[in-house]
Amino acid sequence: MAQTYKYPVHHFEYQPGQTMAYIDEGPTDAPVLFMIHGLGGSIKHWYPTIEALSSAHRCIAIDLPGYGASTPYLLSENDLLNAFSQVIDQFISSLNLSEIVLTGHSMGGQIAIITTLKKPTWLKSLILAAPAGFETFSDKEKELLHSLTTPEVFQSQTEEQIRAAFALNFVKQPSWIEEMIQDRLDMRASEHFETYCKVRSEAVNGMLSHPVRDRLPLIDVPTLVLFGREDKLIPNTYLHPDLTVSKVAGGYQDIPNAKLHMLESAGHMLQIDNSTAFNEHLLTFIKN
Repeated sequence: MAQTYKYPVHHFEYQPGQTMAYIDEGPTDAPVLFMIHGLGGSIKHWYPTIEALSSAHRCIAIDLPGYGASTPYLLSENDLLNAFSQVIDQFISSLNLSEIVLTGHSMGGQIAIITTLKKPTWLKSLILAAPAGFETFSDKEKELLHSLTTPEVFQSQTEEQIRAAFALNFVKQPSWIEEMIQDRLDMRASEHFETYCKVRSEAVNGMLSHPVRDRLPLIDVPTLVLFGREDKLIPNTYLHPDLTVSKVAGGYQDIPNAKLHMLESAGHMLQIDNSTAFNEHLLTFIKN
């Protein structure tokens, strides 16, 4: 079942019969902040950012193909993250936008990096929030991670497991996240549940099969990197018990024109956990 949102939802047809959902809030002539959610996410992950910035900025947030209110569909390309990037470029170009501040969270951060490396003419700067891709994995680790994130694994998750997975994203989970949890629980009864699980599984595979760590020096736009100091998902503590959030975040030093801010009282979902600090850093970065 399709998700519902507090903002009007628009749809972009990226190929016949397949649409990508998005919201477009704020003055149409204002600076554009374009937001990409992470694995298992949706437009709702950006609610605090949209609420804080849309009075003076044009805030566009998408549901990646196969997610949220977008068409339940698994892109057929072998490189799923690259396919996501192509749809994003197609969408932004269709709106004839320029000077975009491209923002990605977690997997969305890795997609934003992939998009940036293509050097689109519409791009002005980049914001990476707890981005995937800074942490690297061996071939053996990739095989293990993929075996733990098959469609069957996602299909078999119990309510207790789903709630526990949500809780890992936060230092203090706000009460309104219950809406997202219910979206995920309701999805189990949807006729599109199998497709949803395949999309999530292939997205994990996409992150593992399209490394970006060694290409960070090729990013040539101003970049803001943000991590929650209490992130429980990056790094992977099971595979890399000796790795810290700060060490992973140190990857920002390979980006020629980048700044890093570590947010206190924030976990992986830092844009929600400490939205005040997150939004302040965004505003300062966009202004400068």
